[in-house]
Amino acid sequence: MRKISCQAVRAVLRARGVVCIVFGVSAALLNAPSAHATLYEFSYSGVDQFDHNLPFSASGEFATTDTLIGGALTITSISGARDGVTISNLDPILYVGGNDNLFFPTGPFFDFQGMAYNANHLDYNLFFDASVGEYEESTSEAASAFTFGNVVHLSITPISTPEPGTLGLLGLGLAGVGFARRKAPRS
Repeated sequence: MRKISCQAVRAVLRARGVVCIVFGVSAALLNAPSAHATLYEFSYSGVDQFDHNLPFSASGEFATTDTLIGGALTITSISGARDGVTISNLDPILYVGGNDNLFFPTGPFFDFQGMAYNANHLDYNLFFDASVGEYEESTSEAASAFTFGNVVHLSITPISTPEPGTLGLLGLGLAGVGFARRKAPRS
């Protein structure tokens, strides 16, 4: 009969405990509900109608809530730049032109109230004007004295995020590799 030291028994139990924890966490992640994409990349460009037809552009990303209400998600934050100037914050609801900061994933992406943000102490409201069937941008300083521009290009795409099930499978795979490595004879 072979004698096994107490240290060897403890090491095996510790290693199996870690494997059990990894399997448990992985199983929990596999059973977790799917998450909706909450991050979106955006870019748009256009021409300012009231300022000698000067071109403008903006790009970055914004985050939304996960829950659709009336077909819309509420935008919760924004980052990026407009004409090379950093976007500093999402404006509060009803700040610029009655903005509601709603995003409609199936399009048109914004309603007439639109999404408003601030860059370099100017407020910009990106909205959809259904009467002419196009996106427009209004610009104001301290929510007054609006100027408008036609948006000629708008692109919004979801940023993919790993689903909980994917992370669970990754955890199971790593645990399996670790377990197989422990079983392999060492030379």
